[in-house]
Amino acid sequence: MKKKVNQELKNERKAKIKQFLLDMIFPVILLGITIGLFVYGSNIKKTDDIIPMPEMYSYSGDETPLTMQDGDYLFTMDPLTTYFTVTNTKTGAEWKSNPDEILGGTASDDALQKFKSTIILEYSNETGSNFEPYTNYKYSIEKSIYDIHQNGNTITVDYSIGEVARIYICPPVCLASEFEAYLEQIEADSGQKIMRDVKGNYKKWDKDKLGKYDVDAFETIKARYPKANEEPIYVLRDGLGKSNMEKTERAFMAIGYTMESYEKDILLDTQETGSDKPIFNVSIEYTLKNNRLYVNVPFDKIESPDGYPLIYLSILPYFDAAGAEDEGYMVVPEGGGSIINFNNGKTMMEAYSSKIYGRDLCLTKDSLIHDPISYYGVFGAARPGKSYICIPEEGSSYGTIYADIYRTKSPCNNIYVKYDIFQREMFDMGDQMNSAIYKYIDELPAGEKLEQVYIFSDKDTYVDMAKEYQDYLLETYGSYLDINKDSSTPVNIELVGAVDKTEQILGIPVNRPLELTNFSEAEEIAKDLHDNVGMKNVTIKYLGWCNGGVKQTVLSSASPLGKLGGKSGLNQLSSTLNSLGYKLALNGICTYGIDSNIFDGFFSFTDAAKNIPQERMEIFKYSAVTFALREGSESYYLLHTELGLKYADNLVEACDKYNAGVSFDDIGKDLAADYYDDNPYSREAVKKLHTDLLKKYKDAGKYVVVNSANQYAIPYAGLLTNIDLKGGDYTILDSNIPFLELAIHGYVDYVGEPINVSGNQDDEILYSAAYGAGLGFTFMKESPFTLQDTLYTHYYGCDYDAWKSYMTDIYTRYEKEMGHIFNQRMINHEFVDEDKLVSCTTYEDGTKVFVNFGYTTYNGSGVRVPARDYLVK
Repeated sequence: MKKKVNQELKNERKAKIKQFLLDMIFPVILLGITIGLFVYGSNIKKTDDIIPMPEMYSYSGDETPLTMQDGDYLFTMDPLTTYFTVTNTKTGAEWKSNPDEILGGTASDDALQKFKSTIILEYSNETGSNFEPYTNYKYSIEKSIYDIHQNGNTITVDYSIGEVARIYICPPVCLASEFEAYLEQIEADSGQKIMRDVKGNYKKWDKDKLGKYDVDAFETIKARYPKANEEPIYVLRDGLGKSNMEKTERAFMAIGYTMESYEKDILLDTQETGSDKPIFNVSIEYTLKNNRLYVNVPFDKIESPDGYPLIYLSILPYFDAAGAEDEGYMVVPEGGGSIINFNNGKTMMEAYSSKIYGRDLCLTKDSLIHDPISYYGVFGAARPGKSYICIPEEGSSYGTIYADIYRTKSPCNNIYVKYDIFQREMFDMGDQMNSAIYKYIDELPAGEKLEQVYIFSDKDTYVDMAKEYQDYLLETYGSYLDINKDSSTPVNIELVGAVDKTEQILGIPVNRPLELTNFSEAEEIAKDLHDNVGMKNVTIKYLGWCNGGVKQTVLSSASPLGKLGGKSGLNQLSSTLNSLGYKLALNGICTYGIDSNIFDGFFSFTDAAKNIPQERMEIFKYSAVTFALREGSESYYLLHTELGLKYADNLVEACDKYNAGVSFDDIGKDLAADYYDDNPYSREAVKKLHTDLLKKYKDAGKYVVVNSANQYAIPYAGLLTNIDLKGGDYTILDSNIPFLELAIHGYVDYVGEPINVSGNQDDEILYSAAYGAGLGFTFMKESPFTLQDTLYTHYYGCDYDAWKSYMTDIYTRYEKEMGHIFNQRMINHEFVDEDKLVSCTTYEDGTKVFVNFGYTTYNGSGVRVPARDYLVK
């Protein structure tokens, strides 16, 4: 009985399982169909996913090297790789676009692709996602999707860069009458076997045969190849291997089939070609002239597909790259100049990078830890018996200089420029979207280009490299850079006229000018400097003299502050300075709207520059603690470009009324685009406008003082102030050198930061002596206690009376020992000790200035230099 019950239970269980399985059949089948449809659908390439392909380049020339020669230099390009070599035909020295092989150690595949490239580009999309960089070796050179043209001493290489199938120079589709004639030529040229192999790679479509037996199939063929309705055609089969395609290509090219033939035949195929990955076209032009190599990338030959803007472009990133065993160094434009020795072992340190002319202030930056700036963009490298410098010219304002040493993942020492191409800004979408949305500039500025000038030398010191730069500047700017006639030390005295201080008026806080040095007191200081200190070559740079003081309102007009003495007081000051032989330069801010409103002639909705999302460009300070943008804090506006130019003219006009020179606080230093849709100005366009403006003032005989001058401002300035002599303390750097000063000393006067507010007075004096700079000070007549309850505590050390004795000692010694060098070229600079703490700067008349930056006395080279001191021999 028990067995019978168990058997019945088993049968019942089996019946339930069977019924369950029967019930699940339909859901499982439905699920399978759903999954299949999903997989099928996800693998079908939608038309919207296809990115239209630009016109593709392809090289159809032979292996014969292309050459250009100018003077002693020979340029040779390998057409199979587009790599080139510049050779000094007298000395045999060579500079290669890419090293012949990995220079020691191992490299990842990605590093190897970069190492073999002449261009590296980076692109993004509307959500701001940055994709893996495209190297033109992997995505162009290796696929032979480039073309080369030569016109005299200019060679142009057109690259198509992207993930595309390699184009083979053979018919993709061809009319039967033409194809069969090709086969006859191939048989005659290469033999019957090759002809048969080639013919087997093609499918013949004949309407008289296919049209009778499969009307639908022929209709499909006819839709894609309309000529098939007129005569038979041959179509290249899909899926042929690389070796088979190369053999077919060789056979057709041997009978004279060219890229032009291919382009004619491809028109027989009406199917739109495209790719699911973006493809970019970029061209590089190489011109050899005046023993220099000019490398240009025209913007009008950059093609970037919609939705995939090209954001960065690196040009010749491994030019003359050095290996693990090579000796030499790189020169970077940090401060006056700095050296990074090859293979210096600092592999744990960050690579060097610095933005040429600083960041674009019309682009918002959410946080700012450090803002590296190069006021000039020259860089280069030297090895035993040879060197080169590279000068970014047109397009330089988009560039950032990168330099790195030999590392395991990047086995070489290299230096290059990486350019911003399509600028972008992130939209604030609030809570509407989880992902970011970016807006890019609509198009590249018409007529612009990126230009790098390479100058070669058979000498290998940074002094000789600086001399090449000097020759270039003199050739470029001509009479704008003449040896000056200084017979004494140039001194810049910044006098602070007035600052703003909040006062309570009827219980309402109101900003009012606070007098620190009025015009009469400035006159007394100038007389004291002349009569008692003995200063001769002096510029009085007057800050805060008009429109509210140092925090100056917009220059719709410029009126001297009544509290300082008004127009009559300023006229009297100007007359007195003129009689003393001093120069007066009235300082002004032209490109910003600070503490200004409609009563000052400023309306932010119409006068402020626009960023890329078309918002008013409001500039905030950054937190010293979190480094984040402090929105809601005190801010100011960047002005429209044309308005800044107008205010510069207004400032010069006001200075003319008082027979004074002009001092620009911002023009020549700050460089910002204006992305206003109705009237945009690129950063490079603004650079040209500011250059032309300064040139106009120089041509008119104006005395122009420029603050922290960029390279393009130097030839047109009478005095450069607040020059960053030393630069930043980046660990990867090995030593500081006066590279810029070697090029410009004697042609234009320059001073470093004001000694009394520099933060390290001894360093400022030592670097001034080593770099041939004049002296600078910032003073005010009022007591520092006057600045209590203001935001101007950085002027606490500017009390003229407190500083006069120390300033007199500094100047008297400096003038006595170095006053005669400022109308001379600097002809040499070297370190005379192993630790590179003691330098020696030499001038044309043989004067040598030894500077000891160390903390122990130096005895050597026939001199004794005390610690932290200088000696003139």
